[in-house]
Amino acid sequence: MKIIIDTNFILICVKEKIDLFENLKRIFGVYEIILPNQVVSELKNLSENKELKLKEREAAEISVKILKANNATKVESKTKDADTAILDYAKKNKESIIATLDRNLKDKILRSDKARKFLIIKQKKYLVLS
Repeated sequence: MKIIIDTNFILICVKEKIDLFENLKRIFGVYEIILPNQVVSELKNLSENKELKLKEREAAEISVKILKANNATKVESKTKDADTAILDYAKKNKESIIATLDRNLKDKILRSDKARKFLIIKQKKYLVLS
């Protein structure tokens, strides 16, 4: 199963100490994390942004490291922002799961694909498929 992860989703997992990879293994068994290059750029920018609190910068830095350590598949997209890249990937890959907490992104995806599945965080503890 291919799971597309957005920036905020991975950040929340890190901040709340949710074991993303153990949860994915529990839900899907075999999975592949898809990471648009815009998500990687956003995480790197957040990790270097001195205006953010140290905890926020550290969460972004840890996110980059754990995604790299767990062999997330980076996909190139020529779009400007991560949401558009995720939307484009989702349109081309109908079987993929979207890991996002972004209501606007979910609504955009559901307009064109009512049957789309999402991975969400429940009670700041675990992931569920919805």
